[in-house]
Amino acid sequence: MAGADESTPRTDEIAASINQRVSEIMRQAEQAGRQVQEEVEARTARQAAETRLAAEADADRIRRAAESQAAAYLTDARQRAEEYAVARQQRIDDLTNELLERAQHLQRRLDEAIDVRARLDELLDALSAARDLTAAEGRRTPEPMAPLTPLDAAGQQVRSAAQELPEALRHRSASPSAPAPSAPEGTA
Repeated sequence: MAGADESTPRTDEIAASINQRVSEIMRQAEQAGRQVQEEVEARTARQAAETRLAAEADADRIRRAAESQAAAYLTDARQRAEEYAVARQQRIDDLTNELLERAQHLQRRLDEAIDVRARLDELLDALSAARDLTAAEGRRTPEPMAPLTPLDAAGQQVRSAAQELPEALRHRSASPSAPAPSAPEGTA
């Protein structure tokens, strides 16, 4: 058994050596694992930072594009609103001018109607006066007429001049430079 005792210390030494070697390997593995973990964490942090920066850059680009589009849309909307307002103002001006023209036309027609009414009133007054005069004439008793006597020579001349007068007046109105007809002899 002495060989068995000798093998035990040797086994213990091997076990201790293996144990020490396993502990060394475990320590190296743990250190390598920590190193890998630190590298992974550093790489992950770096990638996360790069991703965050890229995302922020994309967000800034998208925000600028959106702001640009919004500004363009607002500019376009303002322009359309201004054009619409100008068109509405022009339409209102046109309608106002048209209403003024119609009002002036109506005023002229009203003035003409008032003038016509005044003339009609004058005509009605004249007709009423003529009717009254005619009625008064109809109610008046006629005066007896003087007996008709034969005309003497002077009466003949007056009658002849009276017949010539309308014709002379017609010739005079036809030519304004014509001299006035002379009265027949003996009728002065």
